[in-house]
Amino acid sequence: MNIIFSLLFMTFSISAIASPESKLYVEIKNDDICIYTNDPKSDYYNGRIYLYMGEVHTELAYQSSYNATYHHIKIPKSFADCIAIKNSNFKHNIPYDINLDMNKAYSQRICVSKPNGKIQLTKVVDGYTCGKEKYDYSGKNIFEKIITWIKSLLI
Repeated sequence: MNIIFSLLFMTFSISAIASPESKLYVEIKNDDICIYTNDPKSDYYNGRIYLYMGEVHTELAYQSSYNATYHHIKIPKSFADCIAIKNSNFKHNIPYDINLDMNKAYSQRICVSKPNGKIQLTKVVDGYTCGKEKYDYSGKNIFEKIITWIKSLLI
């Protein structure tokens, strides 16, 4: 009986230790898409940061659309140090997976749209469809959003 409990405990312990990708934070900065980890422990992997991005389609496999390797840049732990991806790398109203490989993996699925000529992020609905309404991938709480909004009015 102790052997069964030990095996069950080890099974659940192993699955609890395995960590999936961490959340990648996304905001718009100067009409480009800016990504960061919001993780003070994020660091380089072998002196590099790897960025992969691809379109998401229901009928097709993952299609890589952009990738980059960064050396000697400031680690994108916050919005102030985010990595910018040019808006021209995105087709509008198509979901994209963005992956940042560092000392651990960070990932986010986003949609980019351009209603009225202004870039905005929209929610991914059902994993494969872009919604119509603006969506916040920054992870900010309501207080932080109010402060950001006030700062934007003052600038």
